[in-house]
Amino acid sequence: RKLQHPRHISDVVILPKGDRVAACDWGGGCTVWSVATGEPWISFAAYAFGHSQQVVRTYVSAFPSGDRLLVRCAEVFQVLDINHGRVICASNQSRLPVFFAPIFPDGDRLMAGTMEETPHLATIWSSVSCEPLLELVHEGDSMVLDAIVFDSGELVATTACADTTEIAFDESRITTIWHASSGELLRTLRHPIPDY
Repeated sequence: RKLQHPRHISDVVILPKGDRVAACDWGGGCTVWSVATGEPWISFAAYAFGHSQQVVRTYVSAFPSGDRLLVRCAEVFQVLDINHGRVICASNQSRLPVFFAPIFPDGDRLMAGTMEETPHLATIWSSVSCEPLLELVHEGDSMVLDAIVFDSGELVATTACADTTEIAFDESRITTIWHASSGELLRTLRHPIPDY
């Protein structure tokens, strides 16, 4: 089936039940489509991200319940209610741009980090209020590159680069395991630099 989107697609996600697809464009607009009919289920206009650029890539993720989307673009992320067509909450622009944003299995929290203002932080946020709940502070000048949430939701792992001057595949990487509720650092794994 072909789903005709009005603008160039920047990201797409299949909702958990497999009956709907969400696609977002390079301007911040997002449309949820019915797989069965090929018709739009609901659309969100290019909402008030507040970014200065006219064309900015937008990323979308689906919550486990299938009734919410996490959409991030340049300087903010927002949680969208696709059943009622409303914005549940939006993050504070001063914390961004967002570089990664995995969702916890319970759907109540998400992680997000930025590479510019606070590169050594990964933050756990409420997905109900979009307020920060817990900050995971990495050692030295480590730049947090990515994060995952374990299936249990009790642990999270972040990957950081020890050198913030340039990101390259041969730099040392640090993987850190954290307790998601307390923020306790449980283990640090240091990956060796490959000898080419």
